Amino acid sequence: MVSPFSGVGELTAAQREWNVAMGQVQISVEHGFGLVLQDWPYLNAFWKQKVWGTACGVWYWVGVLLTNAHSCLVPNQTAIRYGCMPSSLHQYFHD
Repeated sequence: MVSPFSGVGELTAAQREWNVAMGQVQISVEHGFGLVLQDWPYLNAFWKQKVWGTACGVWYWVGVLLTNAHSCLVPNQTAIRYGCMPSSLHQYFHD
């Protein structure tokens, strides 16, 4: 979990730089989480999942993996907007 520096008093220059750098990528990271939940609505059905009763963590990892694979085959709007095109899946299977 990464969060910005805050608190009482003045921030150091390094802390201010960190906050600025993290603020610039926050939106794209949130869009990535949104893509996973858009592609796999069951992962957002919190009322059906129990932390100790289901493998919800594993399901989320699988959802992320499949969303990433889909994004490699068909670039999504987030990748296009922020200019961070994913690599090709072909390179993983030809090495």
